[in-house]
Amino acid sequence: MSRAWGDSEFLAALRAPIEMRPEEIERAELLFSDYLHCVVSASSNQRFVTEPLTLATHLARAASHGDLDDVNWQLLIHPGSIVNSAIFALFLTRDIKAARIVPAMNAGYSAANLVASIFQVGHSKKWHATATSGIFGATAASAHLLELDAKTTERALKLASASIGGGANASISRNGATRFTRIHATVVGVLATLEAIDGAPAPDEIIDGVGGLAARFDLIDSELTKPTNALGEISLRYFPWSGFSQGALVALQGALPISATEIRRVQIHTPAPIFPLVGSEEKGEWWSIAAAVKSTLLSGDPMVKNQGPAAFSVTTSNSGSSAGLIEISTESENLTIPFSLSQDFGVDSGLLTKKWSALAGAKSLDLSRIAHRIASSNADAQIRSDLSELLQLNR
Repeated sequence: MSRAWGDSEFLAALRAPIEMRPEEIERAELLFSDYLHCVVSASSNQRFVTEPLTLATHLARAASHGDLDDVNWQLLIHPGSIVNSAIFALFLTRDIKAARIVPAMNAGYSAANLVASIFQVGHSKKWHATATSGIFGATAASAHLLELDAKTTERALKLASASIGGGANASISRNGATRFTRIHATVVGVLATLEAIDGAPAPDEIIDGVGGLAARFDLIDSELTKPTNALGEISLRYFPWSGFSQGALVALQGALPISATEIRRVQIHTPAPIFPLVGSEEKGEWWSIAAAVKSTLLSGDPMVKNQGPAAFSVTTSNSGSSAGLIEISTESENLTIPFSLSQDFGVDSGLLTKKWSALAGAKSLDLSRIAHRIASSNADAQIRSDLSELLQLNR
């Protein structure tokens, strides 16, 4: 075997601490705030629970409910709804210092990114990569939050390796089934950590042993490299549509306003790599780039859904390349709007404010303040009750 690393190197890389730069702490605040807004958007009044596994289930379900949680576009995983749910499930039910939250977040995102990077390209054809990498992210974050020693942390990671799962049919179905695999990864990550603390026996030889990760998954043969900027690799999703349509909507927004009553027809030349995903309405309007563009033209705002009747037609085609183009014919002119395959447009404060307001309404400012208090280490004992109230966990 040409791979030069095994159990010891893999486990050491997953638990190795990483010093955070100031810009990464700022990024943590942004990602925490986005996560909390996603949770609030789907939370209903819950009976307060003191049991972390039940709370982990609720938080992971809520965070991924609208499929607007953060994303690593390079690895195509969504670590935030898993890692952060594990962290807050423990923080809100245990006596843990708030200062541990940001380092735990960094540890969790780093672990998830590392694991996703060691799988071969074909991994996603059989497995839901967000879940298979996220279970290690949730475990690493939980262990870091609880300040476990190296031996106990490794036991937790070994336990997680035995329960790794999430079939590709969850993501291929494109019907929201991935919410369940996210929940599974979150809960098992927390459970593995708690079981490790209790001394539960863990499997040996988790990489190359019988039934190990190498036997179940295709692992890379290249060097094992721990991410150095795990949080910086994460992007936000702004619009209530598939993230793969984000490039088109950002470009279209720059051409607004366009009078919908003057539009005669719209043709979308969709980039070839994403055409199979968003080129039709077979899996529902959320996945359809045509539905997203039509709604934006009718409402004048990609954040506002409008699927009412339109006097114009919208058709899609495969551009045959990585470039995209929206052609809009109106009564007075023909518009051509090129857009990029890239879905990462950095942090747009205006779009973020719109998204957060749409998700959390009047609570948005308070949620952002909570995230700032956590990231700036200004969190006090009151933050648990404040956070529980905002997340509607104590009614």
